[in-house]
Amino acid sequence: MDADAARALLTSMLDADCDPALSESDVSTLVDLARIPDRFGNLPTNTSAADAWTATTGYLAGAVVTAAPAAGRWWVCVTPGTSGDTQPSWPDLAGRPRGSATITDGDVVWLDGGSEWAPTWDLDYAAELGWEMKAGKAAGRFDFTTDGQTFRRGQVITHCNEMAARYRRKRFGSAPI
Repeated sequence: MDADAARALLTSMLDADCDPALSESDVSTLVDLARIPDRFGNLPTNTSAADAWTATTGYLAGAVVTAAPAAGRWWVCVTPGTSGDTQPSWPDLAGRPRGSATITDGDVVWLDGGSEWAPTWDLDYAAELGWEMKAGKAAGRFDFTTDGQTFRRGQVITHCNEMAARYRRKRFGSAPI
């Protein structure tokens, strides 16, 4: 499933166009928050958008780089510092699990971050957050009566919170959390 398909499915799970509505931007943010490691443990940061390694550069913990030129493996900074004058000799880790090697590069220590991420999402998590977001949008409303009918915001909030709890149970089992 690609990001567009994930957004479309999540839009449906959230009934995003129904009041209280979620914008396309809201749904896109939820899809981004729901990115998880793929079935091989490769991280969502392992994409072509990661920076290529550069010499004598300060790196913070958590920075992700690829070899220059890219060699199909990503490296995560676990000890911050300044990289060396020359690119380290990145080992060939084909077929090995993520996290099975470290490289020291100047002051920096890099941990093998795995191969390219196969797009994977926890859409139940995104739906849980989305229904909570819808409840938050309804919280600013007020109760009113017109033509002998009473409308209560609490009903909308209760429904949204029940839907969030439904998706939470799907993630963690049947016991309410």
